[in-house]
Amino acid sequence: MTDTATINDLFELAITSEKASEQFYRGLETRFTHIPAVAQFWEDYACDEATHVLMLVNVRNSLSQARLAAPANPHILAYARKAAQFSVVDALNGVNNLEDAYRLAQMLEGSEATAVFEFLVTGSSMTQLSSVGLAARLQVHLY
Repeated sequence: MTDTATINDLFELAITSEKASEQFYRGLETRFTHIPAVAQFWEDYACDEATHVLMLVNVRNSLSQARLAAPANPHILAYARKAAQFSVVDALNGVNNLEDAYRLAQMLEGSEATAVFEFLVTGSSMTQLSSVGLAARLQVHLY
């Protein structure tokens, strides 16, 4: 069977995953309001994810309709589909303490969603982004 998913479909999956990551970090922010520095830490991560959404939308908007209708890379598509299965509710239900929160955040930051984001933002079009600035932002967020 042939997969007919397009690059636009890939962007939609990636945007959905980044929005879920933002919701997860907002949930952690809420859970740790009793420790203001920790709540701020999670808010910063949530803001990074919101920025990722905007970056993906900007890159997608810079592409032609023909490019968006082209078939998606099957390997990246598989990563995107797996990342889209992330459940914010289940993840937050697994957080009993700060150690759990950090462990889940580390897993999320090293997940398929990050690989898809990097592929789409660095591999699609640099029209809207400076490659040097993007690399610096990715390094700060990922490490």
